[in-house]
Order: sequence, then structure tokens, then C-alpha cells
Amino acid sequence: MNAIVLALCGPASLVALWWIGTIADQHATTTHDRDDPRDLLEPWGGHGDAWPAIAPSIETLIARAEQAEAERDGAYRERAHLTAWLATIHPAVIAPAVDIDEDGWQILYLTVSGRQFSWHIHPNDADLYHHVEHVPAEDPRAQWDGHTTDQKYQTIREMTFSGLRGHATR
Repeated sequence: MNAIVLALCGPASLVALWWIGTIADQHATTTHDRDDPRDLLEPWGGHGDAWPAIAPSIETLIARAEQAEAERDGAYRERAHLTAWLATIHPAVIAPAVDIDEDGWQILYLTVSGRQFSWHIHPNDADLYHHVEHVPAEDPRAQWDGHTTDQKYQTIREMTFSGLRGHATR
């Protein structure tokens, strides 16, 4: 989240970011599994003159980070819609994602013109893939061929432009 905060808020937030980091470092052993970054600040609520000055900045940073996370999740949902649609027109299977420790993650494997494309599917997007054949992770069609993300999108670009060259422009 620190990278998101810096990207969204710029240098003006460095002091607040340092403050959050210092608090987190000093209290790492006492915070345990807190989900809300505001929880880290509770013990310091009345600490010194700096708190009233930085509290609004911290709330703004948290709000911006939450907004960025929601926008990212929205973009992933859009991608999920597109890959679910592609799975209706190309051979596809979906299998459990054994490379992710969280439950519910899956991997969509598409075959287009003999080439494999794969995407991790978040559990929140699983509802879009009911039409895709679900197979176990050991299924031969659900074996990753070693392509990288860059190679996958380079192949998609090449297929897109080669397809465009075959169509007359109007």
C-alpha cells in the first residue's frame, strides 16, 4: 500500500508515510493481524502536537489507497468479462490455481490458433466462468506451457495486427 500512497499523493505525504512506517515498525509485535491501517495509529492518537496535523492527511491517504484498490479491482473485473467471453469462442478450461495459497483462485487456459493463453481468476470473478469446463489441476489441458505475461501480450498484439492486415480498410 505504501507504493500506492506515494504514487497517488506525491512528496507531500512523505512525512505522514514515515509516521505510519515508524509506528508500524515500533509496534509490529503488538499489532498482530490488524486489517485496518488506522488501527496502527490508535495508540498514538494523543501523542504530541503532530497528531492533529497529520490525522487528516492519513485519512486522505487511506481513502486514496482504498479508491485505487477499488479501481484496480474494477479493471480486473473488466478483464474477467473479456476473458470469459473469449472462452465462449475458443477452446478453454479452468482449473484450481495451485500456485496461490488463498482458496478459490483459478487459472483460465485458452487455446487460440494453437497457442496457450492463461490468466489467474480471482474468486470474486468465478461467477463469470460457469460456462467453461472445470478440470482438475492435473488435467493435460491445464498445464502451463511456460509463457510469460510479456510473451502472452506480444502474441496477442501479433495476432491482432496480422488479423487486421487481412481486412480491407474502408
